[in-house]
Amino acid sequence: MIYPANYLKARAYENHDVQRLMHQTKNDVHKTKNWVAAIFGLKGLAFLYAGIETLTDRLPNLFDKDPVDWKKTDPEFTDQLKNLIKIKKLPIISEYKKYRVIDDGLDILHIEYHKDDERLVFLCNVSQVRDDVKIDFPSGEHINLFDGKTVRVAEGFVRLTKNPIILHI
Repeated sequence: MIYPANYLKARAYENHDVQRLMHQTKNDVHKTKNWVAAIFGLKGLAFLYAGIETLTDRLPNLFDKDPVDWKKTDPEFTDQLKNLIKIKKLPIISEYKKYRVIDDGLDILHIEYHKDDERLVFLCNVSQVRDDVKIDFPSGEHINLFDGKTVRVAEGFVRLTKNPIILHI
């Protein structure tokens, strides 16, 4: 309410003062990927600190030359980041103002966008919970936009995976 209507909040997890996500998650690649996916599911600008593609846990130095070692880039994660960027540009996120963050009673970030018959669901398993989650999505096999793998929705429930699940119809 304190920002102008056209304001986009920049959301970031790490910077030169805050440890890298990989450090915060004790070098758990899957937890890190889920936190990154969540930042793309929320409204606002997803701000990624330079070098996140390398899944480094080293705190960057603001005052000395501190180049990113791009040879350590994780190609799979880079592709997943490209997928997240495409998802962030979908009109249901970029143009539509309403979304819900759902408390499933689990330590996950569950974000849903609904507009008419269109649905976009983010299930970000930040704690690597093994459980089924209720989602407002039709039964059947669907492609996870994060990693291209098939996800099965059965009677409104989906089984959490190590990677984030992002579904769109």
